[in-house]
Amino acid sequence: MYIAVNKLKVQKTRGDELEQRFQHSGAVAREPGFLGFELWKWDGDGEHEEFLVVSRW
Repeated sequence: MYIAVNKLKVQKTRGDELEQRFQHSGAVAREPGFLGFELWKWDGDGEHEEFLVVSRW
């Protein structure tokens, strides 16, 4: 198994939009070998939220 992790830093006002985009994106699930996906969120600093995009292959 492989685990890929990407860190995204977005303005606090854009965090909800990012979450919605990942909820409605199912294209990766059709890729051979794809096992799962998680979006981890934490507050970050005062102006930004930070997300980890975790996918398992």
